[in-house]
Amino acid sequence: MKQSMALSFKKIAALNRRQWLENRQAYGLTGLALTVVLLLFFFIGWHWRESFPGAQGNGIFLIGLFGGGIAFSGWLYKELSRPADSIWLLGLPASAGQKILIFLLHSIIFYGVGFTLLFQIVETLFYGVVAGSSAGVLHSAIFENGFYTCYLTFINIQLWLLIGSLSFKKAAIIKTVLLLLLYFILAASGNVVLMKMLTGEARITSSLPYGYFQFVHENENIYVYLPALAQHLVDLLGWLLPCFLIYIAYLKLMEKEITA
Repeated sequence: MKQSMALSFKKIAALNRRQWLENRQAYGLTGLALTVVLLLFFFIGWHWRESFPGAQGNGIFLIGLFGGGIAFSGWLYKELSRPADSIWLLGLPASAGQKILIFLLHSIIFYGVGFTLLFQIVETLFYGVVAGSSAGVLHSAIFENGFYTCYLTFINIQLWLLIGSLSFKKAAIIKTVLLLLLYFILAASGNVVLMKMLTGEARITSSLPYGYFQFVHENENIYVYLPALAQHLVDLLGWLLPCFLIYIAYLKLMEKEITA
């Protein structure tokens, strides 16, 4: 048992080393590109700060986390959708689970943690230069007021992109992103229509599936949320969703290995 575990860890370490050695230049360029883009966004936000009040830093962080994450995954998962690269990948002497782990390690852990650290460094340096002693009050609050829950959404999107790359042969990332956008649009608008039908309340203006709905009463926005127990159950299922998506990705890679 111990020998099997040691061998498994050695294979994972070897796969990770191969990924890093073959792509370290691309990783360096990714970090440089993210730094330039962040500086540009911070400069735009600072220059027009009177026109864009509010949590500018949080918005910039989300653009970089999700937009950059999608672009990074599109590059990282290219081996899965290109026939020549996928055949070479499937031929590596490692299990499907080990290969999936490497993809998750780089697309979720490395990118998520790396981008967060880079964002904080760039933000600190930028505001330190342009604001001086007032820089502290300008920092974004990405770890406050539950904002950090965006990481769960980030993980789920990265997993869907992995599944899409294993499912589509051409333009996998683009197709997956379009399907995700279509789902969010239909879920949001369809939920409003459904709530109007169920409640008979025509003044419902917005809603979040498994979250809340909003209606207007005497020119005031009224929010109706799930009962506490139901909300806890929804939250639990939300935290379990990544495990389910990882299992789907594992099965899709296993299918590729069998049919290759």
